[in-house]
Amino acid sequence: MTKSDFEQCLAEARSSSASEQEMHLKAPLRVAWRIRSGWDGMGESFFDELTPGQHAVVCFSLLHGAGDFASFGAYTPNVVPQALKAINVVGATEYALALQQAIEAFPGKKLPIFAEDWWKVMGNKKLQAVFDDIDEKLKTGKGMSRRLCDYFYDYAMKHPVDFYVE
Repeated sequence: MTKSDFEQCLAEARSSSASEQEMHLKAPLRVAWRIRSGWDGMGESFFDELTPGQHAVVCFSLLHGAGDFASFGAYTPNVVPQALKAINVVGATEYALALQQAIEAFPGKKLPIFAEDWWKVMGNKKLQAVFDDIDEKLKTGKGMSRRLCDYFYDYAMKHPVDFYVE
């Protein structure tokens, strides 16, 4: 991504948003879409090629697009630690703690490798409250000081050079 690509994504988010709140969601998603448009798969090596800012918004877009923690993890269990890293990079410590609590709810405090195993754990009634809680926090920011997308937006505004390569 070039500097002009990054700036264009932000400009598009500003012009298409009805409110500042909406823009804080759209800007990181537009940047991520632009980055992911050249991506041809889910290989983890893709993450190694990204700048810190690109990595952060791509993980945010995958998490946001999944709709809930269960779907996100079952689709790409290996990306959950990448999302945790991204959340920490943007300084969303309260979300990192919530995501870490969800990870630690798994047997042995380890994420399953296979989707079938993931869904077995997700079906555990005792753990359902933990996963419902992380979903509520990720979707709405309930109980948090700010919405998750606000952290990603603020990071982009404060660290624009982390998003492009000249």
